[in-house]
Amino acid sequence: MNLKSRLGAIRRRHRASERATGDPMLLGLRMRTQAWVVALVLLLPSAYLGFAFYRLQQDNIDFAQKERAGIAYLRSSLDLFRLTQDRRYALVETQSGSASSTTGVAASAGVTQPVSRAQVDAITSAFARLAELDMTHGEALLTTPLFDQLRSQRDKLTALTEKTEVSPAEQLEMHTRYINLLRNLMVQAVDGSNLTLDPSFDSNSLV
Repeated sequence: MNLKSRLGAIRRRHRASERATGDPMLLGLRMRTQAWVVALVLLLPSAYLGFAFYRLQQDNIDFAQKERAGIAYLRSSLDLFRLTQDRRYALVETQSGSASSTTGVAASAGVTQPVSRAQVDAITSAFARLAELDMTHGEALLTTPLFDQLRSQRDKLTALTEKTEVSPAEQLEMHTRYINLLRNLMVQAVDGSNLTLDPSFDSNSLV
């Protein structure tokens, strides 16, 4: 019996064995086709698990990047908040009569005022940095609508200082609105960047 005949006999015995003990779904398929079916059955779950692991890691990376963007946004907001509060405090002193040298304090949006040129420049720079960050991360953090409201209030403060006579009480009220908008913006930056869910964040919310 030559080699070809032996191989034929082996194949016939293999097919007979398959019919007796094999999977009915594989009956009638050639050995090569069966091998491909088995390979696909084994590879498809592995491919799915690999893709799921990749997506999980990518989600973790996106989460971390969003947190880093929120931290940068919040730091800039805190700088502007602190400087604006200092100017608002000067208005409170002016209104109470304990600091007459600060009468006619200008708006907290970076407009020139006689109290301190350095303070004015610092607020201008802080607002510009925050505006740049909002252009970069505002869409992801969902802060752009609130920042637009803050910018609008800043413009109102700027227009207020152009009046010839503006009482400290009126300026104080405008500053208070400005600070409230800035505070709401900071809250949205924390929520939008997932920092609210970070257990190591000092002001995290209960979830």
